[in-house]
Amino acid sequence: MRVAFLPLLWMTACGATLRAAPPRAMPIPGALRPLLRADAPDEATARLAPPTQPPSARDLTRSPTRPTRAPAATALGRQLADAARRQLTAGTPGFRQDCSGFVIAALAKVGIEAGGSAADLYARAEAAGAVHRQPRPAVGDLVFFDNTYDRNGNGLRDDALSHIGIVIEVDDDGTVTLAHDGTSRGKTTLRMNLLHPHDDRAPDGTVWNGALRAGSTSPRLAGELFAGFASVREADRAAWTR
Repeated sequence: MRVAFLPLLWMTACGATLRAAPPRAMPIPGALRPLLRADAPDEATARLAPPTQPPSARDLTRSPTRPTRAPAATALGRQLADAARRQLTAGTPGFRQDCSGFVIAALAKVGIEAGGSAADLYARAEAAGAVHRQPRPAVGDLVFFDNTYDRNGNGLRDDALSHIGIVIEVDDDGTVTLAHDGTSRGKTTLRMNLLHPHDDRAPDGTVWNGALRAGSTSPRLAGELFAGFASVREADRAAWTR
């Protein structure tokens, strides 16, 4: 059964309690208010810890290559996708209610005790050689994004690894459905198509890319803010453990 897609989501920064923001004297120039909540480190015990800041000089421009065929989902990847799908309508007690907390909770369901922020999880994936940027991922892959909000508050697009989700479905045309948290609607789904990263819809009106950043200034679509995928493989269990 396909998870219903919510095409455009108003989101707040990861790791914060959802509540009305205090009024500001002046609007922030450039519509730089985030859609996503700040991605604070997430421990399985939900203990607070100082956030990990990825290098600001990290390359934020990436062009995925067209594969000859989509990578095959592993048994562990399918289990992870199933866990993420169930979490869309179930609670995750003991885990922070933000993007990386959602992923860590799903990993725990398949026996992987991970922790940390999106940047921490990306570093583990990179060390395991699990990162890839093919436009058609496998079900169960983790998906990372840059610049989903102005994390450091400097008004620049230099905020690496600011959001994370889990691929739960891949359509024949390459459109990916991912499950994630850290939105004003809580846990929900998002669509992304890396073969058409700058288009929100196909000619027939089908959604290709949902918005991940507030405002009308590009880049703001999921395909434009994509940072990379990470395969979750049985052989890499130890690499994911915090």
